[in-house]
Amino acid sequence: MSVREVRIWKRTDVRQPPAVLIDRNSVDCSLLIQNDGIATLDSDSAEVERRGYTKIMDSYGVMGILRISKDEHVLVAVTGVLSVGQLYGADIVKITSCDFISLRTVGPVECTDPRIVDLVRFLSSGMFYYSSNPRFDITLCAQRRSSNKGSDPRFFWNRSLHFPFERYGIDTSQWLLKCMVGSVLVRTVYVGHRTGRVAILSRLSCERVGTRFNVRGANSLGCVANFVETEQVISFDESECSLVQIRGSVPLFWEQPGVQVGSHKVKVRAFEASASAYHRHMSKVTSMYGKTTVVNLLGSKEGERALADAYRTQHRNSKFATAIEFIDFDYHAQMKISKESLSRLIKRLAPIMEAGSFYVCINGNVKSEQSGVLRVNCLDCLDRTNAVQTAVGLLVARDQVASLGLEKGKVNVEQRIEEILRDLWQKNGDLCSNIYAGTGALDGKSKFKDASRSIARTIQNNLMDGSKQESFDLFLTGAWYDSRIFDRAANILPSPILQDDYYFYECDEAVDHVVSRINEVTTPNPIRIFVGTWNVNGGKNMHNIAFRNQSNMADWIFPNGTLVAVDSIDDAPEIIAIGVEELVDLNASNLMKARLVAYICD
Repeated sequence: MSVREVRIWKRTDVRQPPAVLIDRNSVDCSLLIQNDGIATLDSDSAEVERRGYTKIMDSYGVMGILRISKDEHVLVAVTGVLSVGQLYGADIVKITSCDFISLRTVGPVECTDPRIVDLVRFLSSGMFYYSSNPRFDITLCAQRRSSNKGSDPRFFWNRSLHFPFERYGIDTSQWLLKCMVGSVLVRTVYVGHRTGRVAILSRLSCERVGTRFNVRGANSLGCVANFVETEQVISFDESECSLVQIRGSVPLFWEQPGVQVGSHKVKVRAFEASASAYHRHMSKVTSMYGKTTVVNLLGSKEGERALADAYRTQHRNSKFATAIEFIDFDYHAQMKISKESLSRLIKRLAPIMEAGSFYVCINGNVKSEQSGVLRVNCLDCLDRTNAVQTAVGLLVARDQVASLGLEKGKVNVEQRIEEILRDLWQKNGDLCSNIYAGTGALDGKSKFKDASRSIARTIQNNLMDGSKQESFDLFLTGAWYDSRIFDRAANILPSPILQDDYYFYECDEAVDHVVSRINEVTTPNPIRIFVGTWNVNGGKNMHNIAFRNQSNMADWIFPNGTLVAVDSIDDAPEIIAIGVEELVDLNASNLMKARLVAYICD
């Protein structure tokens, strides 16, 4: 059970610089935060120092220090929580309320800035989770945790809030929480004298995060929107098993702009433009999870068809065409034909899941590891994706139960665990959907409920998501959000350095210093630039020998059919520049204007 084990004090003497003192029940020293640094004080020194302080609040924990602006730094304290269950001897806690303490005035931040109001609401929305036991790293799945891997930066949401403490050598594991965003659902199950846990954990990546219509597809680094790692855990005593599935937006450059009322209008960039991002994304996935199988649930209506075709074409022309199996399943069309269509898909996936296996650890000894993963997607990676991942999870649950030796003499165990998992998967879908789309998932069971949620999504996505998107960005990058200096650093330095090194966040002159000495810290590499010109000719006389009888600009500029060869993705042009001429109607009025401009220029 979570308790308020952190007490926060402020210095009362206004003649001295503002300072904050933090005590934690489980630590035998105190933490002093002031303008010129952060330091730990032993119990005797802290007792003397505390005489000049008054209590601000008791909290459940501290997320770290967030830079709201250049001059305003705030301590983010957790003031409301809800325990969702126990895993591995640790309470898993949902954050329901947060307060900001200004380090400039040493007091609660006045909520006059709408950004602060939105950010507090965002942090208190119930999407953040942490573990009460620092030894249980909530950012890691069971298999990676058993390998003593460090925290996964993809799912470590308050990583940058730890930087001010790391700058001064503070052991953040003693003082700060490590938070993930997504969904954690835990149920207790009893089998005879044994007590077990059944859990679903969904970890949302912070590498390319945003709301439904603000963030789609991939970025140039291969990170995709709404990338979620979902782990299905069954544990009894000292034994556990874990299955990981992933979802993520189609890894191409695409968007879905405008007011969307039940429509799926999609804009997809050219095949050549997305090739590098696609390659980087799939390289990351296979490196992290092993053998990958793509399950594409996009339909054949409106913009979904164009996106599905682009996805399929990109995969077919990539170096992963044979290494990664690509399964198309038009979910809506197939389910209209027969409700048994999903069962047929699961039968097709069964041997793939059996080959990939799942992680099993019996009494501390690893018996098997997961060597492959399903990457499932639809348009939003919500409703249809939830349905397929649920079915896969229920399929594998039978083998998980058997691997723990629970089915012997207990005929109802498998059925009970399956019922629990079915409920957890449904709730998990709602929670993941709330983060990305603002409503619960559409499950197809109630047309009225689905219609209501669809309307709510439209209102949420078009009227309210702007502030939510800004809260995402402000929390992850702080004062660097929308900063010209930070953009310069991002263009020069690899993203892992910016994500993991406090130096660039905590030292104001760091970025300018690095940029000014760029030749000393970088090695220049030549880049490929593709340059082409296209004379529109006012739309006239397109089919003639001068244009090789081609009216399609792509066919004319790329006569070989593609700019990127499958075996030379790393040699693809980094910059593509196309000049367009005579992009006007060739009529008398425009010709006279052109002559007048030429005469004036002369």
